[in-house]
Amino acid sequence: MLQPCFRDAGSKGVTAFVRVKSAKAAGTGGPVYVWTWVSRADHTKYRASLVKCRVSFTNNTRVATCGPTTFRPPAAGKFYASSDSAVENLSISPVWTSGHWGVNTFDQYGGRAWRP
Repeated sequence: MLQPCFRDAGSKGVTAFVRVKSAKAAGTGGPVYVWTWVSRADHTKYRASLVKCRVSFTNNTRVATCGPTTFRPPAAGKFYASSDSAVENLSISPVWTSGHWGVNTFDQYGGRAWRP
C-alpha cells in the first residue's frame, strides 16, 4: 500500500515522501521498488524531485518511508506528491512516461498551493 504525503518546505519549495506497507499478511516476499516525486494537476512530473527506494517486508505490520524529496518548483501553482511501485528493479517508475500519475495526494487532499 502506498500513501503519498506532502508538506510545504517554505522558501525551499515542497517536500514529498511516501509511506509504504505490505498489503499481504506474509509481506512482500522480496524487494519492492518505490518511487516518489512532485507533480502538477496537468500531469507534469518533475524529474529533479524523483526518488527511488528499495523496501522489503516480512509481514504487513511495518511501515517504511521512501523519501523525502524537497523540490523548488519553477513557478507558483498547485502541487501533489505522487508515487508508484514495482517488483522489478527499473531505473524509473513504470508510470513515469505514461499519462498516469501513479498514486498521489490529489485524491486525498486536492493538492497544495505553493508560491516562491
